[in-house]
Amino acid sequence: MKHDIIRIFVGKTINNEQYEELQIKRMMRTIRMMLAVMLTAMVCTEVAAQGFGFQRESFPEGSYSPVTNVNRNGYPRVLSDGSVMFRVNAPQAQNVQIDLCGTKYDMQRAEDGTWTVTTKPQVPGMLTDTKTFNGQLDVFFVSCGEQDPRIEYTRNIVKKMRDGGVEVKFNSYPGDHEWQVWRKSLHEFAQYLFK
Repeated sequence: MKHDIIRIFVGKTINNEQYEELQIKRMMRTIRMMLAVMLTAMVCTEVAAQGFGFQRESFPEGSYSPVTNVNRNGYPRVLSDGSVMFRVNAPQAQNVQIDLCGTKYDMQRAEDGTWTVTTKPQVPGMLTDTKTFNGQLDVFFVSCGEQDPRIEYTRNIVKKMRDGGVEVKFNSYPGDHEWQVWRKSLHEFAQYLFK
């Protein structure tokens, strides 16, 4: 024999069936709210991405985004012939120029305010030809302040470089992105240079 449990809700007495119905309504309301939040987050992310120039796009075949990219939007992009494609979103700019190792490249403006340029083929990159890269340098030194907001990114990028065979020396020092860190970095770097 089934016994109803009587529950009292905000001055109202309900039985099991009414209680289950109430719980289902609450659950459905919660699900609708979660879906609304998720949909809003997806729309806001897409709108923000469009507004800040991080459009989803297909990249030239055979190209890749170097692990050293900070902005994570796919640019600069190394093309299969060794040239590099740069793209920035600067709708208010009158002209944009890239200075890459002393060579200046004027960027071309598209109607949407993005500027693009492709350079001449460049020297092989650190991760595509590590033997050549390592041979061209006496020392490759990277440092960062331990309170610098970029410290985790810097550690990760150094790990990727080392995993890829790049001979890189790394150290971190107490401090942020400031002169005390740079001073200690310069002191250590000088020790490697003048050995």
